[in-house]
Amino acid sequence: MFAKTIIDSDAFLEMPATSQLLYFHLSMRADDDGFVNKPKAIMRDCGAKDDDMRVLVAKKYIIPFDSGVVVIKHWRIHNIIQKDRYKATTYKEEKATLFLDENNAYSTTPHGAVQSLPEPAQQQEEQADEPKDDATPKISILKEFLVVYGHYPCNIGKSKKSSLNLYYQWLNGKQISVMGSKKLVKYNHIQIRFALEKFIQDHVSTDEQYIPRLPTFLGEKTLCDFVTATKADYEAYMFKKYGEEWKKVRFEYDKGEL
Repeated sequence: MFAKTIIDSDAFLEMPATSQLLYFHLSMRADDDGFVNKPKAIMRDCGAKDDDMRVLVAKKYIIPFDSGVVVIKHWRIHNIIQKDRYKATTYKEEKATLFLDENNAYSTTPHGAVQSLPEPAQQQEEQADEPKDDATPKISILKEFLVVYGHYPCNIGKSKKSSLNLYYQWLNGKQISVMGSKKLVKYNHIQIRFALEKFIQDHVSTDEQYIPRLPTFLGEKTLCDFVTATKADYEAYMFKKYGEEWKKVRFEYDKGEL
């Protein structure tokens, strides 16, 4: 999955078509941390030239390492991988040199970074120690929220605190009015991401000042409408990801227990 805020940007679309193609090929072959171990072979397969790779590096879409490995800079913006499916990269030395900036993108310098990258074992320990109190947002929820926050097409009145509160409510169950009565509704990260992508598509030509604020998008009516509109796409995506197992685990997944 690719974030439209990245691939629909002027900076991306102004690159040569061959550089764009190479970027997609590299991203499709990256591991769960966004690392690609054979970029030159991929370049040969798709007919890309050295200049195409130089453009991606110069434009900061790819971060190269002396070992020959490259990493997709915006990998964590593009992708959400459930921790039970996540397989840590084998390129631990390269990963140890990276930081995450405020937009959840990889950086090679601590300047502007909000956190360094934990090793996989440390990351698993942090996830195991996440607070169970429903009043306290979990670390993983904060990370997922930052993806939505960074993708949202309107920077006016984003209100991170109130938006996070709404996001957390949807994950844990939010009371909404349906036909004059109250109903508890829960949405998971993937459902919200699909809803957001549809919202972005519908507002691609809308002037920013006329796009609803992020708290409005995460409000009762707007989010419900867009989750409903993308239900078929969400179901198809989850069935492709989990196969027949999706029929067995969907109830637990939708409750946020997986």
